[in-house]
Amino acid sequence: MDWKYTLPTQCPPKEARNDEIELYRLVENSPPNSNDFIPLAFELKTPHQNFDEFMNCCSHGLSVFKNIEGAIKWRRKYKKKFKNHKISKGVVKQEDGMVLETFKNPHITWWVSTEQPERGFVEVEENVAA
Repeated sequence: MDWKYTLPTQCPPKEARNDEIELYRLVENSPPNSNDFIPLAFELKTPHQNFDEFMNCCSHGLSVFKNIEGAIKWRRKYKKKFKNHKISKGVVKQEDGMVLETFKNPHITWWVSTEQPERGFVEVEENVAA
């Protein structure tokens, strides 16, 4: 599989899968655009901070969630960074990369292989969960 972003060795982990799955992501723009789909490792001024191997691998993928409640909780927990972010929803297909449940449920890391990860993601109403 070809990756949109350069990944560290042993990344994604061997347990990662290329599932077709509906996911939620925190975004700044509506509709979401490519700037909303940049991995943390490429957002940071110093991309390889003092992360262990697993965290370094995860930082090269995108944080997404299995459900809207997970995205809302993440935004609350990291409100300094995500205070004004919206929630988007989209379907990641098998050819779009690999996914793995990481950290606490419902967090998933998505290692992107598609050139347009924002394709198919749309802002969703949050009144379904508070």
